Amino acid sequence: RENKESTLKLKRTSYKASVQENSSKKKTLAVITAVGNQVNEPLFFTILNPDKRIEISRTSGALSTTGIPFDREEQDTYDVVVEVTREDLEEVAHVLVTISIEDVNDNPPMFVNLPYHALVQMDAQVGQVIRQVTAVDSDIGNNAEIFYHLQDQNEYVQISQTGEISLKRQFEKE
Repeated sequence: RENKESTLKLKRTSYKASVQENSSKKKTLAVITAVGNQVNEPLFFTILNPDKRIEISRTSGALSTTGIPFDREEQDTYDVVVEVTREDLEEVAHVLVTISIEDVNDNPPMFVNLPYHALVQMDAQVGQVIRQVTAVDSDIGNNAEIFYHLQDQNEYVQISQTGEISLKRQFEKE
């Protein structure tokens, strides 16, 4: 349908935008603009792959979020294809808007391979690693960093920041 000699030209071939996950604020992502069209000549904007979280003003080309939150762990980027048409529908242009979803620290770390069991010999030496525990976090970057510590102090065992449980003090024979 796109005419090879189309005089309908867009200012940019693509746009990039970002949205913070879980946000219910409405946010303008991009304003699609054309070049070379007559001042009073109306243009119409439509999203070719609609999503309930994104809307476009039919006449201004302002692309924005609707306030329905995004979940980065579900999908971290969205490609939105906007079609621009002249009033007579003779000329058409398309533009791609790539929306990145920014991470929020909304996922707690979770231990894997539970439960943990360990046997320790009576004559085990101080510093001997008894067990490695592992947790995962589905956030990214700093939000996914995991540090381990014991909830209650223990006179016999300690845990490293990497999840190694080791002997802190030797067991007495009795």
